[in-house]
Amino acid sequence: MSRHVDDRAALFALGALDDDEAATVRAHVAECAACAQAVGAAEADVALAASLEPRYDAPAALDTRVERILSDAGARRFTSSPWPAMLAAAFVIGILPSAWFFAQNRSMHEAMATQSAAMNRLTTETHRVAAFHPMEAMPEGSSAMVAYAPSGEWYVI
Repeated sequence: MSRHVDDRAALFALGALDDDEAATVRAHVAECAACAQAVGAAEADVALAASLEPRYDAPAALDTRVERILSDAGARRFTSSPWPAMLAAAFVIGILPSAWFFAQNRSMHEAMATQSAAMNRLTTETHRVAAFHPMEAMPEGSSAMVAYAPSGEWYVI
């Protein structure tokens, strides 16, 4: 790094630089004694400012309250049964998605059976065929064939 730390020494000491810039400052300080001294002075200033902050003791009742809360949580943990939550989780994770996939599979099977029946009728029955040239529905130059079955069914081919 060719430029010195300068005003970034205080930001580095406060921990306000992003990771990349802090790594750059660390690398430069390892090679530049003047910048190492500036960062050291900035860290001393930060330590002094932190030491001047007033410190307060925790309330005497806090320790008792924390212990009571932790003991109550421990007692509840072992007295309640986990089975309802486990069954609900199994239902949500396993049964609901399975039911959805079953319904999707069933509807897909019905569509395939309908298509198969239509293909069987198309290939086994005699049909009349007529050319179909719609002007607006298909691109220019395209055509289709319409197959008419004696039962009144028709297919566009």
